[in-house]
Amino acid sequence: ADELAQVSEVVSAAAGGGVSIRAVRNAGFFLLVEVDPGFDLEGAMVDANPFSKLPFGAIILTSSRPTSFRPSARFISRMFAPQSGVAEDPVCGSAHCALAPYWSQVLNIPPGEVIEVRQASKRGGDLDLIWEKESGRVRIQGSAVVTMRGELYL
Repeated sequence: ADELAQVSEVVSAAAGGGVSIRAVRNAGFFLLVEVDPGFDLEGAMVDANPFSKLPFGAIILTSSRPTSFRPSARFISRMFAPQSGVAEDPVCGSAHCALAPYWSQVLNIPPGEVIEVRQASKRGGDLDLIWEKESGRVRIQGSAVVTMRGELYL
């Protein structure tokens, strides 16, 4: 109960209050926090700094709230890792490796079925996930943007 209270306090501080938490899951490096769909996760101005108070490498906020950018999305998410110098990751593949099994269970999505999702950062991104339960793997498909290109000579 103390852990949930601490997580709730930190999430409220980061998101400016008014956040109701539905579930919290330890996903190794990640702390997965499902927020109530009534909270506008996509539009929220989130300050990542309070998340550094939690003993996790990154914090994932997620919700089943519909999104205007991708109405077919089964869930949305945002990922913050201030301890690693990443205030918010625009689209995080490794976070979705924790999210796919979680939401497959919560939404009763059979393994092998395509799950359409949206990472609701400022830049945002749409992904298609397939949770392969037997192998414990998540297949991820989406579009990428090249932000830098270079050569390194050693």
